[in-house]
Amino acid sequence: MPNHETKLIKVQHMRNRITGKRDGEVLITYKNGEPQLVKTFKIVIDGFPPREASPNARVHYMKLYAVKKEQKELMTGLILAQGIPDKPMEKAHLTITFESKDKRRRDLDNLLSSCKAYIDALVPDVIVDDNAESLSISLYYIPKVKETRIIFELEEIQNDD
Repeated sequence: MPNHETKLIKVQHMRNRITGKRDGEVLITYKNGEPQLVKTFKIVIDGFPPREASPNARVHYMKLYAVKKEQKELMTGLILAQGIPDKPMEKAHLTITFESKDKRRRDLDNLLSSCKAYIDALVPDVIVDDNAESLSISLYYIPKVKETRIIFELEEIQNDD
């Protein structure tokens, strides 16, 4: 019997604390001895955001609009390919992991700003709102891996009733 602290147990093998795929993978939390299912969602995008999406880039506003529109379309396409959840998450925690082939130092807040269009594309289908009360965010950067990619992992936050 688990104690009062929350323990995370993954039903299937997983790399991280947060699972991802909707097809059968579930995250179970134990709270006061009672198991609770937690909705999770994972999307992987190859490569880093375009340079034009960086807040430090000096690009024409129409070019910036086109880049952000392309980012939203890419994220929407990946959400549709994975399957839209039955009901969007009311409150969620988003973990964004940037994995890079090289060992260059990167500015995490600029990478986050470059991903704003990706995050905005999550709002209508996966999460209800992306305001500060509904969404918390964690950022990680992992250098020297096989491929450069961005991993978005959403985990529903259970209300304390």
